[in-house]
Amino acid sequence: MTPIYAAIGVLFVAAITPGPNNYIVLEAGMRRDWVNASAGIAGVIVGSILQLALAWGGLTAAVHFFPGLRIALAVVGGTYLLWLSAGLIMGGDETERTSPLPRGILGVAAFQLLNPKGWVLVTTLAAALPGWELGALAALLAFVAGLCLTVWVGAGWIASPLLTRPHGKLWFDRAMGALLAASAGGIVVHAMV
Repeated sequence: MTPIYAAIGVLFVAAITPGPNNYIVLEAGMRRDWVNASAGIAGVIVGSILQLALAWGGLTAAVHFFPGLRIALAVVGGTYLLWLSAGLIMGGDETERTSPLPRGILGVAAFQLLNPKGWVLVTTLAAALPGWELGALAALLAFVAGLCLTVWVGAGWIASPLLTRPHGKLWFDRAMGALLAASAGGIVVHAMV
């Protein structure tokens, strides 16, 4: 497999599998809130490109010189994702949530900067395509992430009758939590190989 196809595969899997940002756009799709869905997609892309620029500018070199750093990032990111997945699997009352999901381009971009799954993704992308210019990597990232997030918005819109019912949302969250846990395991295993 050539590096570009491997990079696209990693990007696709990371962007399409459940994560905190997917839920931001999914919930906007459920509410048929196209403005916040578009702002969420743009915010994820802007935040991801900022992460990529930082990774491309030095983090990838640090990982090259200190291979244990890549494993540490994957373990920390995977642990964070497992924590999120446990919250989804265990469920809970929607009214118990004390902090709303971020909205707007800047809010979601800042949220993305805290997303360890995003950091693992951009360091992997920068390492997989070392000869690429930052602009080309950013365009590839924006295209794949934008496409996958648009699918999540559509899924929210289509599934809104089911997901607005308390039991439907609970079981959906549990299924997404299980997928997120599997994704976290994949990140850690990929870093260890």
